[in-house]
Amino acid sequence: MFTLAPQQRPRRVWAGDEPRLAWLAYLSEAAERLAEAEGWSSDLRYQVAQTLQALVAGTLPGLAVKASDVDRLRGRGRNVTRARQVLRFLDLLDDDRPDRADAWLRERTKGLAPAIQMEIIAWAQALRSGGGRMRAKSDLTWRHYVADVVDAAHQWSERYGSLREVTRDDVITVLSAPRPGDGHNLVTALRSLFSFLKRDRRAFRNPTSRLPRRLTRRPVASIPQPLDRSVMDEIGVARESPTAWLVVVLAAHHALTPNPIRLLRLEHLDLTGRRMQVADQARFIDDLTLTALIDYLAYRQTRWPRTANPHLLLSQQTAHHDGPTSRWWVRHAARLRSATLDALRCDRILEEALAQGHRDPLHIAATFGLHPDTAQRYADAAFDTARA
Repeated sequence: MFTLAPQQRPRRVWAGDEPRLAWLAYLSEAAERLAEAEGWSSDLRYQVAQTLQALVAGTLPGLAVKASDVDRLRGRGRNVTRARQVLRFLDLLDDDRPDRADAWLRERTKGLAPAIQMEIIAWAQALRSGGGRMRAKSDLTWRHYVADVVDAAHQWSERYGSLREVTRDDVITVLSAPRPGDGHNLVTALRSLFSFLKRDRRAFRNPTSRLPRRLTRRPVASIPQPLDRSVMDEIGVARESPTAWLVVVLAAHHALTPNPIRLLRLEHLDLTGRRMQVADQARFIDDLTLTALIDYLAYRQTRWPRTANPHLLLSQQTAHHDGPTSRWWVRHAARLRSATLDALRCDRILEEALAQGHRDPLHIAATFGLHPDTAQRYADAAFDTARA
């Protein structure tokens, strides 16, 4: 059917086919409801309509549709992602696509001894889903754990057939070898791996217990440094964009990291009462922040007038669903060339510490929601820098 000339498909093929036309009308009505609820643009509605027409032309009415069949409809002027969403909304999607995370895991562990590969896969799946005494980890966390462990596992695969054969000396050798970073992530990942194996009765002992303190000690935290005044001109450039300016204000004025910035929701803002809820802390909205919020909300309303996404910051992708933007997007949205949001945040905390005139870590902790130890580190750094 898809080899027919464009003028022959798909509506001309349906002439007199009432079941298929009724099937298209049913799907189109569901698509329209989703479009209204999520604020789809006219272009996106058109792309979904084109995809549904092609789908109806090649499937039997009323039956569940395989996701792989929908993916075959990819092409110019179509959107298979939203078409799958429509089918999922109607409980008519049979998602037969391979799990990307599982494929990544097997590719990452390829080349290991078969038993070692299966042990690491079982551990990674437990990290993903949780269970027992193990809480589920985020996708980013469990992937980092696996990536940290695999290099050591390749070394052990050359000598052993299973991780139960790994000794304490083997772990010490791996942790003592030079590697990028501070190495503490590898310690955490190995402890998680062997704790799981012992708890799951795949190993008789945990070789990561009672390791030398020099290998498990957290590295000394770096001393916070004030921002070089030469990069302050970059902040002026950010004012050209309501999105960039709001991100800069939240990082440089409220000392927020990208994660809480991207998770801010409209319901967290009380512009009339001048309050903003950040995690469990209520922040005062001063004139600078209020102006940045008003300008951005006006831009947001103009750019995406029908979006139903409850998050404050939107991108071209998230405007059409209810999820937050990514950390990478937040950093990129600030439009900073050399300075980073972390540097802006650090400079703001140091500035607040110096403004007190004396070491007051409790004030720093209460103002920015920091751990007392972190607040003490900033207070010490501020006065040591001032004395120098």
